[in-house]
Amino acid sequence: MYKPALAYKAAAAQRWVSAVNHHGGFGRWGFVVCRDPTALPKILEMKKAGE
Repeated sequence: MYKPALAYKAAAAQRWVSAVNHHGGFGRWGFVVCRDPTALPKILEMKKAGE
């Protein structure tokens, strides 16, 4: 099912990440959508490892 609000939120998050990274004073940012809170530690470890 297509949910327009999710697309808007993802686009806004991408714009925010791009702006923060362009500024350069806060490290390198990224974002991912996590719908299962129990999966969050594994997702963060994968991102930390560069996957």
